[in-house]
Amino acid sequence: MTDKEALILLNMVPGLGIKRFKSLLDAFSSASSVLQAKTEDLQKISSIGLKIALGIKKVNNSQMLDKELSFIKENNVVVSTFLDDDYPSFLKDIYDPPIMIYRKGKIGVCNNVGVAVVGSRKASNYGLRIAREFSFELAKAGLVVVSGLARGIDTAAHQAAIEAKRPTVAVLGSGLADIYPKENKVLAERIAEIGEVISEFPMQESPKASNFPRRNRIISGLSRAVLVVEAAEKSGALITADFALEQGKDVYAVPGELNNPNSSGTNNLIKQGACLVRNTDDLLVELGLDLKKDLEKRTHTDKSSLFTQISLNEDQLRIFSVLSDEPIDIDCISQLIRMKPEALMETLMQLEMNQLIKQLPGKRFILKKESFLYE
Repeated sequence: MTDKEALILLNMVPGLGIKRFKSLLDAFSSASSVLQAKTEDLQKISSIGLKIALGIKKVNNSQMLDKELSFIKENNVVVSTFLDDDYPSFLKDIYDPPIMIYRKGKIGVCNNVGVAVVGSRKASNYGLRIAREFSFELAKAGLVVVSGLARGIDTAAHQAAIEAKRPTVAVLGSGLADIYPKENKVLAERIAEIGEVISEFPMQESPKASNFPRRNRIISGLSRAVLVVEAAEKSGALITADFALEQGKDVYAVPGELNNPNSSGTNNLIKQGACLVRNTDDLLVELGLDLKKDLEKRTHTDKSSLFTQISLNEDQLRIFSVLSDEPIDIDCISQLIRMKPEALMETLMQLEMNQLIKQLPGKRFILKKESFLYE
């Protein structure tokens, strides 16, 4: 059994969590060794009681593993564990990151700058319209729309991003072999064609009520900020907003109709200090990403001719996605693609040495005109 397979089994232990997992890893060196450990040895580890120890022994089952691996293969799913290089770096920074995530679609999309768009499952026509407008414009501006595939606002957000022909990320409260709600199974398949569908739960995990708050911390964890559109006072969207605040993320809200109970939570968020936004321009300015005009111009750029002539690595491609013939400073580039300043500067220098970009005073960068063909 490989360590990744051992992690898949450990992820099935109810209540294990990342902190207990790290304690076990420190004590036993590898996930495989944890599975092989005796019950009494497991209990010697801080916070590992009899219940968790017995749970670990229970999942050490070859039939369970074979069944899970079969579902992973049948559904074209990629598994990224906390120990893997392809695990989203943004998730590692949150308080309680998942031990692993199951991923389907264009793997790596969630590494780009995302904005969560969340709200009521029982949205009004007003709420659905606002969610579509914001999500469409955010997607067109180059931001990845992140949501939870739920009915109502989530569905509208994902659909709008797809209509904009831009990637979106759906985070589930069930396993990827048990899409919930059922009517969004086709939508999940469409999302996987251009974005990612993600879950921390085993493939056949049913949509339990306790799963959704856990899902919400991942939605906010993958996002630069959270936008709440129409939410009641006791709404899962408000849980996502709370997680965002705990994670140091910004929370924004669209004001709702005063006589609509589904807007009371959103309006209270604004009353408590969430930033009120009226349109996408407001949100982009608040985020410090007021580059909408630049990004719109880039939609008229034929980049395929360049990609067929030179070989760019993933980091270089990410930088190219936010550069144009108008200057953009290094801080904005760093925010947009979420790359550490040291690595970003090194990659920018490589592109400059290859005469693909040009540095201007003030650490601002543009594409060299000969790099792209503008219409």
